[in-house]
This record gives sequence, structure tokens and C-alpha cells, in this order.
Amino acid sequence: MSSCARPDPGTGVIAGGGVRAVLELGGVRDVLTKSIGTQNPINLVKATMSGLESLRRPEDVAKLRGISIREVLGVGNGGAAEAKKEEEPVTPEAVAAEAPPAEPAGEGS
Repeated sequence: MSSCARPDPGTGVIAGGGVRAVLELGGVRDVLTKSIGTQNPINLVKATMSGLESLRRPEDVAKLRGISIREVLGVGNGGAAEAKKEEEPVTPEAVAAEAPPAEPAGEGS
């Protein structure tokens, strides 16, 4: 099972060559990339385009799964989200704004 974490805001586009160009032209602001396997630039660009084309909106995924957008994004509790959902639509940007800031590495126990 693979895990995918979102980079911190302000990270920028950390990618090489053609992948960087495609992501920047696509409007991606914060991303970390890693190529496993081929280093052929044409294949990397094709794989990047394929990945971008297959992206789905959180609203669509929530509808397909029959759960709330907050549950898809893994933020907050689902029950409270359902009550608030009727008041106003929840957008990924609003959820990101409500998320607590991450602790800097090295602090804590």
C-alpha cells in the first residue's frame, strides 16, 4: 500500500525537466515528484499528463462513495460535516483553511 502526503504550502514545484514544465503550465503550485523506473523524458511527460487527466474532484469522489467531502479529504468528523453541509457547500479550499497548521519537524517529544 502506498501513502501520498500533501506537501506544505509554499513548497513549490519540485520536479525535473518536462514534468516540471507540464505541472507549472497546469497551474500546480506545490508538488513533490519522484520517478520510479524510466528516465525517458517523453515517457515521463506522458505519465504526468495521464496522471493529471485521471484526477477527480473531491465532490465527485464523495458522491461515488456516498460519503462527505470532509471524509474524502480526511479532515474533521463526518457527522458534524453532514450537518454543516446543508448550510453551505464545502470546498477543498475551505477545508484546507480550517486544517490546523503542521508542527515543524524536530519539535515535540
